[in-house]
Amino acid sequence: MPITVQWYEEEQKNIQYDVVNIWSWQDLADAIEEAIALLDSVDYKVNLIIDFTNTTYIPPVSIVHLNKVANAPTVNHPNTKKLIMVGANKYIQVIFNVFKKVFPFAGERYESFSDHKTLDASLYNRSE
Repeated sequence: MPITVQWYEEEQKNIQYDVVNIWSWQDLADAIEEAIALLDSVDYKVNLIIDFTNTTYIPPVSIVHLNKVANAPTVNHPNTKKLIMVGANKYIQVIFNVFKKVFPFAGERYESFSDHKTLDASLYNRSE
């Protein structure tokens, strides 16, 4: 499975999408459904972490794909706090920056970190 979804830690404060090797937009849609199930299983807000550390790949991108990401049910789920991207290469970062400009209503919900060390520092030093 190119994208797995699981709790980031035992306390269940963050959900992680682990993106590995080559993946498709359908793989992402399936992962979103898994994340919805986890979001529905709690009664508080959690972060969604999209981890690109183990891939340099992104499938061909169109405005249709970006629109689906911007309007994904996880973006506006009542239990979603922030959407966090970690470990993205420069190409994925460029796509992410275009996404934020084209879909500012969704883009404002996202943060980006270069690695897990800076992500963890932010997550666990942030006031709740």
